Amino acid sequence: MNAGAHIVCTQNATLGEEYRRGWHPERFSTARNAEANVLVVGAGPAGMECAITLGKRGMQSVHLVEAADELGGHFRWVRQLPGLAEWGRVVDWRQSQLAKLANVHVVSGKRLDAPTVLDYGADLVVIATGSSWATDGLNGPSQSTITGADAALPHILTPEQIMLEGKPVPGDRVVVYDCEAYFVGVSIAEKLARAGKQVTLVTPMAGPALYMGLTGEAVEMMPLLAELKIAVVARHHVTEIGDGLVHGVPKGGGPPRQVGNRRGRTDHPTSSRQRAVSRSQGGSAWARRLLKSSGVGPPVDLGPLGRCPCAGSV
Repeated sequence: MNAGAHIVCTQNATLGEEYRRGWHPERFSTARNAEANVLVVGAGPAGMECAITLGKRGMQSVHLVEAADELGGHFRWVRQLPGLAEWGRVVDWRQSQLAKLANVHVVSGKRLDAPTVLDYGADLVVIATGSSWATDGLNGPSQSTITGADAALPHILTPEQIMLEGKPVPGDRVVVYDCEAYFVGVSIAEKLARAGKQVTLVTPMAGPALYMGLTGEAVEMMPLLAELKIAVVARHHVTEIGDGLVHGVPKGGGPPRQVGNRRGRTDHPTSSRQRAVSRSQGGSAWARRLLKSSGVGPPVDLGPLGRCPCAGSV
């Protein structure tokens, strides 16, 4: 609100839509095509919310089909990140609402391919299968892959490999490359630091997890990074992952920088964070003050990106 952004809510997706769209988002009218049968493929938060809305709008039958045994999509592992167990309410609440709708049928543990979807017999199909982290370093800031990034290698890991597959993180020194600027990069860094790893968080943004400046979480997360001695290298693009080294260049130009150990890649695994990018700007001076306030801190390279007159400006 203070940043002048449109009000949103993770739990109540319709918050802020009341007047902008001219209707009450919690009052559902019967759909004009209510006689239709609907198939929703994917039971993450979006698919669950879609099925709930269709059920409340009186569709003849709604089948919500999920490939995994449990509902929730990526929230199945997000709620296992440090300090984020409470976020499980996003899934738990929707499961309770689905159970109240007689015209909504939930099918888990069933993977559908294109021919199966077409033969399912539904009049309408909604695809809500979400996305997964790139395994080749593809990221938003550079719009390209990263040389040497291949999550099939033992020292390259995605968040899903760590959280879902239990892929071991070798060695003692870890680089987390965060292009998201919200909770995943810093949470993975926290998890690995608590497991005894020496963690360096690299981000092309002006500082770590800048979006937390808009959600109010930064006041807790910034001192925690310092407390856990997580080194932060800001405003740097990772360009190559080599033999025990992570190569990067400063955003906007400058001499290249290396993080790692030349003795062997197994001594320096890389946890590579690639997905959507929140191009937040500003808040770097504020983040620096938060890091300093803890009394202990890692090497920090934070500075303004563009024109940022106040914390949280975008």
